[in-house]
Amino acid sequence: MPIVSLSLTENILSQMDRVRDEMGFSGRSDAVRAGIRLLVAEHEQRKALKGTIDATLVVVHEEGASDDVARVRHEHRKVIRTQLHDHLDSHMCVEIFMLRGDAREVRGLAQELSAAKGVARASLQVL
Repeated sequence: MPIVSLSLTENILSQMDRVRDEMGFSGRSDAVRAGIRLLVAEHEQRKALKGTIDATLVVVHEEGASDDVARVRHEHRKVIRTQLHDHLDSHMCVEIFMLRGDAREVRGLAQELSAAKGVARASLQVL
């Protein structure tokens, strides 16, 4: 099995260790492999979306990432029906999007926000 090296913040490493212990993984590698499998499965599900869809997208991001989120939001405004922004604490924000439109456009919005700097998580749910 190939060995891959990666860099994690202390916070992410601490969270991963807690999840590993709570879920009973034998080690960090098992936990990382499970996370990658989930990421791949989610990506494959998104790729399979076709036609016009309705979805929600919840994005949690650092407050400083608001400019990047706004840029992506404006680029994909034709599929955004409603958007709500709120502050979770002094450093984090949450954006909730109600979406309707072409599956490729919805998928593109979700992927761009998932990959944006400062985004902690983005969850797309097709209705």
